Amino acid sequence: MASVRKNTKLLTRILAVLLLVIWGEVAYQLVKSKHQAQVVTSAAPFHGAMQTSRPQVPYVFIDDVRNPFAFFNPVPHVRKDPKVVPLIVHIWAPPPVSLEGVMLGGGKRTAILTDPRGQTYFLSQGDTLDGVRILKVNDKRVIYSYDRKDSSWTVETR
Repeated sequence: MASVRKNTKLLTRILAVLLLVIWGEVAYQLVKSKHQAQVVTSAAPFHGAMQTSRPQVPYVFIDDVRNPFAFFNPVPHVRKDPKVVPLIVHIWAPPPVSLEGVMLGGGKRTAILTDPRGQTYFLSQGDTLDGVRILKVNDKRVIYSYDRKDSSWTVETR
């Protein structure tokens, strides 16, 4: 048991000395780097052949750059140039279906629609097909809403 205590004391002393040596080296490096920084900043500038002269260009901050860290609340990009105004024009086009006829059955009118692939659909008032909502079905006319605009189809007689 005495030899274990003796070995533990010896190991503790070795570790303490090693710790003091490491702290001393760190302190020496800090003092050395601080001293070198003072010497460099206090020295006159070197005008040797290796030095190149750069023109002093002031930094210009442009605030129309997107912040990469603002992902949680993105701010839309707004141009500050009043001369350039982006023009976005939405051109309304009728839906890609055509009215083939109106069917009356059970007191309910049903519009018969055909799409460009030749598929036929039977829609009543309130039904929706590919964004086309049927608002009202009359005997010869179907009123619909498509892309936030109301319009109508008329049954052509042959």
